[in-house]
Amino acid sequence: ASAMGHVMASRNPLVFDDLSANFAGRLTQEKHGFKARALIPLLANARSIVVLVVFDKRVRRFVDDGVLLTAFADQASLALEKARLLTEAETEQERADSL
Repeated sequence: ASAMGHVMASRNPLVFDDLSANFAGRLTQEKHGFKARALIPLLANARSIVVLVVFDKRVRRFVDDGVLLTAFADQASLALEKARLLTEAETEQERADSL
């Protein structure tokens, strides 16, 4: 399974501080020069809706940025869920108005 699939299923972040040590990450590193990657699930109602992926061209530890990335992911999840609910409500209102 892919790293993104693992993050979606487990609902837990996955961090690669050095992609050269990761077989799956080597292709990305060689093609784009990325050295590190963090995958953070965006959750809505306790389910994964999408994965935020952050790359860096330096080998780095995302531990220091983990709280910030998780907070950003939480805010993005809330915004996406609110947009979904608004669209749902508008669709329902249009349906009710047409009746």
